[in-house]
Amino acid sequence: MTTYRTSETPTEVILTPQGDIVSILPGGLRERLHELIENDTRNIVIDIAASTYIDSLSLAVLVDCKNKLAEKGRTIRLLNPNDDIATIISVASLDVLL
Repeated sequence: MTTYRTSETPTEVILTPQGDIVSILPGGLRERLHELIENDTRNIVIDIAASTYIDSLSLAVLVDCKNKLAEKGRTIRLLNPNDDIATIISVASLDVLL
């Protein structure tokens, strides 16, 4: 199970996964993001510097969350992807969205 360190600024909640990002695992990205979308009013930043892998379901979760946040006038963005994750995001044409 991936754990998420959380830090906050007045305008953003910053999630930092401590390991690979796999949404199917309990306590995964989907649950954490949906909790923030429903219970917080700030933008979301995900610092993935410590992650070496992201599964396709997690990418779908990010796109879904981006759309839900946009409806509320909020944003989500990724920071510090390694080369492998950046390539996956680019090949999937998600670099324009995220």
